[in-house]
Amino acid sequence: MSEQPRALLVDGMAVLVRSARAALRMKALSYNDVYTGALLLFAGTLIRHLSEGCWDYVVVAWEGLPGMNWRLARYPAYKSARNPWAPSFEMGSDEELAREFCAAGGLLQDWGAKFEGDDVIAAWWRELRLHLPELRIKILTSDQDLLQLCDEATVWQTWASGHHAREPPRHPGRGDSFHWRIVRP
Repeated sequence: MSEQPRALLVDGMAVLVRSARAALRMKALSYNDVYTGALLLFAGTLIRHLSEGCWDYVVVAWEGLPGMNWRLARYPAYKSARNPWAPSFEMGSDEELAREFCAAGGLLQDWGAKFEGDDVIAAWWRELRLHLPELRIKILTSDQDLLQLCDEATVWQTWASGHHAREPPRHPGRGDSFHWRIVRP
């Protein structure tokens, strides 16, 4: 009997931001004066999850254009209460390197100018569920909004200290967080 088909939906920006934050604790790595710590951690995360077996579908979702988010247009105070964090490097260059890595690896990347990565993942999830209902889906993100997509065939996975659990982490991404927590419905 063959295995059920599987899909990996990756929130590229969430993985990249987590990698950039973790890279701040590393010795600075660079190549031709380009900081590569965040890229190495981003690549390592993707490679670790891609090596879990044969994936039939892999999509890396990215954020849209800054300031064009549809939620921001409807609600100008969207995310205004969040604590900003100031990395010591330019996220744009890290995102460019991460996208180049994905392209070189043959990974499908998707984004929409007015949408966040979680919107793109939700759209892919909906289409995959509609056309391939037997598909097993893993969503790799720290965005707890995507928990609403969990069903018997969808797993939401994020980084957090601790062991596997059925409840989402209260503070994903804080501390030394290279252990993964899986949330199932």
